[in-house]
Amino acid sequence: MVFSSPLFLFLFLPVVVGIYYLIKAISPATNRFANIWLLFASIFFYVWGAPKSSYLLVFGAGVILDYYIALAIAAHRQSASGARSAKILLWIAIGINLLLLGYYKYANFFVDELSKHLGNMQWTWQAVILPIGISFIVFHKISYLVDVYRQKVEPRRNIAEFVLYLLFFPQLIAGPIVRYHTIAAQITERTHSVDLMFHGIWRFMVGLAKKVLIANQLGLIVDTIFSQPVTALDPTLAWLGVIFYTLQIYFDFSGYTDMAIGIGMMFGFRLPENFNRPYTSKSITEFWRRWHMSLSSFFRDYVYIPLGGNHLTLGRTLLNLWVVFLLCGLWHGAKWTFIFWGAYYGVWLTIERLFLLRTLERVPAFVATAYAFFVVVIGWVFFRSPDLTYAFAYLGKMFNIQGAISSVTPYNLTVDYGLYPKVMLCAFVGLLISFFPDNILKKIHAPEKSKPLLRSFGILLLLGYSVMNLATGTFNPFLYFQF
Repeated sequence: MVFSSPLFLFLFLPVVVGIYYLIKAISPATNRFANIWLLFASIFFYVWGAPKSSYLLVFGAGVILDYYIALAIAAHRQSASGARSAKILLWIAIGINLLLLGYYKYANFFVDELSKHLGNMQWTWQAVILPIGISFIVFHKISYLVDVYRQKVEPRRNIAEFVLYLLFFPQLIAGPIVRYHTIAAQITERTHSVDLMFHGIWRFMVGLAKKVLIANQLGLIVDTIFSQPVTALDPTLAWLGVIFYTLQIYFDFSGYTDMAIGIGMMFGFRLPENFNRPYTSKSITEFWRRWHMSLSSFFRDYVYIPLGGNHLTLGRTLLNLWVVFLLCGLWHGAKWTFIFWGAYYGVWLTIERLFLLRTLERVPAFVATAYAFFVVVIGWVFFRSPDLTYAFAYLGKMFNIQGAISSVTPYNLTVDYGLYPKVMLCAFVGLLISFFPDNILKKIHAPEKSKPLLRSFGILLLLGYSVMNLATGTFNPFLYFQF
């Protein structure tokens, strides 16, 4: 059940919100019963998209185990003599979660790779179905366990509230990765207001528009271009495909985040931001502080800093960066293209750390931004391509290596690839929004000073136009659901 589906928009969300505020009206002094309803709705939302009952049993057992291990870790941390036991428990819990993630997310990949090296050996393997949101759920659990061990937070005593933290449906499928300490107090103590509700609905509609009116429109062209043999492309079409993908993945993922944040506001929650105008970055180092910020900060706090961060030798710092970005690439999926994509950023971050950052500080801002955007666009080729062979061949077309133009069959951009004026307008608007000044973007996300009537009109306009586009098209995936 995706946020941009009619089932979610016109049935699930209105019912959940309506009953939630009915419960709040009956018991305004506490969030206890409202939380029980949110937990029920979140479990229903997750079960709707879960692959099969066996995984649900494994997942449920894992949640209960994490709950009790966190309590045990906190108990052992109360005394100096229990520190070692607490660390052992922490590593056991992390190991179980990583094994769970590894099996469901990477087993098929390793079996396929092993099969290639075993040649004609016959063996049977039942492909593992990837559960929705498993990467985000596991990272939520790991951050919770580590923060309890570090005594940054107290473990949740109420198991229902702990499960609500893990399964709260707005951030369940594709993030943002919500640290427990940022939301712990909100689970029991949060405020509601008409203005916050309006703000949440508006933020949701902005995200829906990003997804339906820009990402979906461009995604159709991207899929058409990347489904072609490389020999069927020329440099212009190859560049068009990756530029459109650059916009698609940003508006798809940031649109989902806007919707998640907006839904959270409807229930009184303030979820963390996940994007901050990433394509305006003036370096790759800055890009990773602005793109998927909750993931970047997770790897920084739970991998990079424990490895020593940048407080050791230059060589060790660079090694830590490489470890982080190889893991980041692997986290996105069990494919060599993702691993290479992570290594690609490891190379650029190494170059910047060695000397390039100092150079970028001295050049005009637009030059630094153009450099970062170019590097990111090239990186998306590996991210989108089905395999490394296709990715390198695609890059060859982009830069017209080995006479790419002469090998292309004539085509009509409008007829063959659907480049109608509407699509080009979506791309133009997408580029404008991507490079908007920060103050304009904040007004789009949070128009607090606008009049209620004007806000209501804007909400209805975005909803109406988005629904019209949903009704006339079937292309409606969320890219990060597969990660």
